[in-house]
Amino acid sequence: IPNEFVHHYYCGKGQPFDLVARGYLAQLKKSLSSEIAAWEQAAIKGCKTAASRYCKGTTSATHAAGRKVDHPNLYFSFFELGNTTFIRTYELDIVPDCRRCLVRYDGEIRYSIDDRFEDPLDTFNLIPWDVELPGGQPYRIFGHWKTKPFSGEARFP
Repeated sequence: IPNEFVHHYYCGKGQPFDLVARGYLAQLKKSLSSEIAAWEQAAIKGCKTAASRYCKGTTSATHAAGRKVDHPNLYFSFFELGNTTFIRTYELDIVPDCRRCLVRYDGEIRYSIDDRFEDPLDTFNLIPWDVELPGGQPYRIFGHWKTKPFSGEARFP
């Protein structure tokens, strides 16, 4: 894997590197599996909260949405990404059954990675400025994917 990223540094002319288009989706999902599982649980919890509010009459919304941005350290599982930006969102329609305290949800969860390949000799950013190697050009690394449909049902209090 590192050879493809280094090759792109020297031959990619600074063009962005799409991880999904280049076949890295399975490795991304594996590297981020705990974050993805936690986000799916957060989406379900969001649906439960929205259904509970609906049944209590505090809202008429039949939609649940959320967004989270953080910077997981992937140095050991996907070295080229290191400390990347990981964005995830969910948008789900809900159908609350207030009598049975059950909510059905359906929609999608979107994931996005955004990073840069630059300053290859200072992997851990110990030097406060970037030093590019002769002939190399830094470039953006990104990837977008979604889980659709994301649907199911859950009980809520």
